[in-house]
Amino acid sequence: MTHGLYVGTIDIVNKLSLAMPDLKLFGPVEVFSSSEGFNFEDTAYREGTVTWGYGKVGGLQVELTQGASVDLNIDFNILTVDEDQFRQWKSDSSTFFSDAQRSTLDERWGGSGHAGGFFGGGFGYVFGGGDAYHYKDQMNSSYKVTSDSQEGFARSVYNLDRRNFKVTGNIRATGLSNIPTQVRIFIQTFTVTFSNGKMLTVIDLENPVAASPSGDTSVAKADPGKLTIVPLG
Repeated sequence: MTHGLYVGTIDIVNKLSLAMPDLKLFGPVEVFSSSEGFNFEDTAYREGTVTWGYGKVGGLQVELTQGASVDLNIDFNILTVDEDQFRQWKSDSSTFFSDAQRSTLDERWGGSGHAGGFFGGGFGYVFGGGDAYHYKDQMNSSYKVTSDSQEGFARSVYNLDRRNFKVTGNIRATGLSNIPTQVRIFIQTFTVTFSNGKMLTVIDLENPVAASPSGDTSVAKADPGKLTIVPLG
């Protein structure tokens, strides 16, 4: 049984789909960095870019063939929002969505461990013409505030406090191909980058995915699981 360990960055992947074996890789994106140097009263939130897709957990990679299984130890650091702050922001953000939109966000991404999806869908509703999936599988797709409602939403995200966290977990991957294939673990990741360079990265902790480095899920599968996130310091 093989074990892997990676600490550092997450590379963002465009798509991860059974129907899309050859996928463009995004990144790398630094997920452990300083929060100093930003003026939280400025208006940098008024425009920026959004990336929402699957993140490849850096250098963690093993070779598998059909039927062979491996336990992969996930361990990396990330600068993000904590669960309590996310829940409060999620409650306060209701004013930016219609009842139907809020119901959809809660149904699809309202559970614990799905913060990345909630932010992605929220940005889609507010800046993507009412389409929750507007930014899905997009890299550095731009947004710009043009209304009071958009201004309030973007400012609320910009002003979220970020803290350093450690993400860990043990994921079992099983090979599905007769040909020996390199396999990596992927997690859903949302990143908004504001015009002054400040970033907010949020991940989904539920059910990481096993696939080839290019994002082909036909070569491996991962047992259902959930990552754990705990504050550092």
